[in-house]
Amino acid sequence: RKQEIRDFGFNVLSQYVDVHTDPEANEIACELYRETLRELVKDPAVADQLAPKNYPIGCKRPVIDTDYYLAFNRPNVRLVDLRETGPIEEITETGLRTQNGAHIEFDMLVYATGFDAMTGALKRM
Repeated sequence: RKQEIRDFGFNVLSQYVDVHTDPEANEIACELYRETLRELVKDPAVADQLAPKNYPIGCKRPVIDTDYYLAFNRPNVRLVDLRETGPIEEITETGLRTQNGAHIEFDMLVYATGFDAMTGALKRM
């Protein structure tokens, strides 16, 4: 399975039916995902922040985009986890300020707000 992930990406895990029905198989798939992610992202702390935890694989859509994880190895890319820095208070001319007073400077802000494929549109009706 590890070689298949290297060849075809994380989406290949969805081909194994036991991943969705057997908790042990799911945890093996989660660890395989985390292990592969640690190989792709050179900074162990960043890899740990990006790694799925506290939920079975398949409950949240895995990132299967080309080179997404590799982007975190670039010197001009930084992951900011607002669960650690506090919620955004305001967007400034040079970055953002969190509710705890931290100012984080950046050239580009990418929102990763989650994805609700099933009920998102219905909840907004």
